[in-house]
Amino acid sequence: MRKLRIANVSYLCGAPYRSFLDPELFADSGNIQYEENLPTENARKLAEGKVDLALISSAEYAAHGGYVGLDFGVGVAGKSDVLMLYARKSLRHLASIHLFGGASASSYLVRLLCREHWLIAPRFIRTEEGTTPIALGDNEGLLVRHDFPGQTVPGFSLRVDLVDIWHTLVGLPFVILIWAFRPGALGRQEQRQINNFFHRCIKARSAIAGQQAPNFGLSPEAGRDFLDSTYLYYMDDAMHQGLKEFYGRAARYRLLPESRYQSATFKLLDKSRAGSRKAKSLSELLHDVVDGRRLSVREGCKVASEASLADLGMAADLMRRRIFPGRSVSYVHIAELRDLLGQGRDWGLKQIEASSLLGVRHLKLGTDSFAIESTSLEEIEQLIVRLKRTLNVTIEAFAPQHLLKLARHNYLTLDQVVSRLVTEGLEVICGEGGELLIAERAGSLVPGIAPSAWLGTVRLVHRYGARSNCCMRVVAEDSWEARLNHLHKLRALQDENAGFRLFYLDRSARDLSPAYSELRLRALMVARLFLDNIPAFEHRHPESDSLPSALALSFGANQVQVELGNRSGQQIEQTMQALKSLHELGMDFQADSFGPLLQPETARDMH
Repeated sequence: MRKLRIANVSYLCGAPYRSFLDPELFADSGNIQYEENLPTENARKLAEGKVDLALISSAEYAAHGGYVGLDFGVGVAGKSDVLMLYARKSLRHLASIHLFGGASASSYLVRLLCREHWLIAPRFIRTEEGTTPIALGDNEGLLVRHDFPGQTVPGFSLRVDLVDIWHTLVGLPFVILIWAFRPGALGRQEQRQINNFFHRCIKARSAIAGQQAPNFGLSPEAGRDFLDSTYLYYMDDAMHQGLKEFYGRAARYRLLPESRYQSATFKLLDKSRAGSRKAKSLSELLHDVVDGRRLSVREGCKVASEASLADLGMAADLMRRRIFPGRSVSYVHIAELRDLLGQGRDWGLKQIEASSLLGVRHLKLGTDSFAIESTSLEEIEQLIVRLKRTLNVTIEAFAPQHLLKLARHNYLTLDQVVSRLVTEGLEVICGEGGELLIAERAGSLVPGIAPSAWLGTVRLVHRYGARSNCCMRVVAEDSWEARLNHLHKLRALQDENAGFRLFYLDRSARDLSPAYSELRLRALMVARLFLDNIPAFEHRHPESDSLPSALALSFGANQVQVELGNRSGQQIEQTMQALKSLHELGMDFQADSFGPLLQPETARDMH
């Protein structure tokens, strides 16, 4: 018999649900594989099929769009001191808000209140779980989750209870967490068994809280009083209405897709909470997304697998036109870092200078492990300073895995490395290593870095004011759900702190078959519809085939990249011929979004 994989949260609020391994409360406890994580980690594991049932944030429930709930979770009504926003001066003067590491539903709640209640648009900066930023300025706020009674953060004159503000505005509870599972993961008997278990847990929660309180450093009395007076666990009508109100308001501001809670139980007298809901048609989904409504992961999978190329293409092109009325060419000079630090550095620097004088405004420094291991951080800093001092170029270098290796090689923290490089002039980091941010699939083609480490490094780079590129690989072995979960992680990070400058499809797979070309085109269109907050979509390697390039630029991409510097005259000639062919196919290019457009004749003169 299979073991049921269940993931609870490691917070005190999850204590009543800790009794899965207690045979007195859960008769089938021997067939349970139980674990506790942050809600964000539970959401990742549920999305990737690592657990069968998980307590996840209400925001992640909406973002996926395909889960079923068990009518239990964690909610709060009124003043609770659980989700607190700290500031030194008026909230209307906040320029940035620091989020605690595991913030999910709370981060969407504070964004919603910023837009709707305080009418501000601060920058959001996520910190590591368990750490508190120090030396915050007067225009900076701090979002904190308090797990115990009486907790506070000293040094702030303002303490704002977010749930209390929410309850004052709408008169309903705020649902923080939901017990959710993927359709088909639990049988009807298992659903009934767990539902009955949850009811027993809630009835016995005072006793359970008293038993669990010492594990959190509280007396049994304090644990019982706090849980009894603070949290709601059963999804009654008020909780349902509060969740519905939150989803509706968040969708109105394009923070979340339109969503509706789907219950696993059928209430005889309340058909509104039945376990089924009418799915939107493909035409409705495409029409809605063009009008500005967000797709959920589930809806994205439906569009990707069922919509025709013609319908997808029309919707993707309408999205592109709404953001960019025209198309552009981006010229990038590519040089290897090791060449600029070795004996032939003068020749390489002269090539970069020649490109700059001809109008190329973007320099990408190619990096490998040897260059990092044979070079000190000081030498790299000196090179960046020299390039910025003498040339008018944007410098792009290092993927997240390279930055992590630089930190290890120089015996520094990642924070120190990123801070120093950005201070000296690094403006963009590369997207390599983040081709598919799914733990199970990431290493099959792209070794070197875990998805969580890639996202954390990019988040840190954005925090210091630099930007990055993001991408997605396209291989036949990946499912559409894996691709959409990857895109969801990119979209969520961009929501948090808009540091991605562009998106592109990786070309690690060299399949030239018609079926693969169609798959790539479909992936580009779906990405354009899903990533509504990443403006630029770039098509790379136009010289490979003009027809796929024309299709990409017609149905999603708004710019084409031309590589210079590390390419032969023949390769550049092929690229320029490809651009000419695209022009003859009706592709008119405007000035480069990141610098002036070079004429093909000028680019050829470089070699």
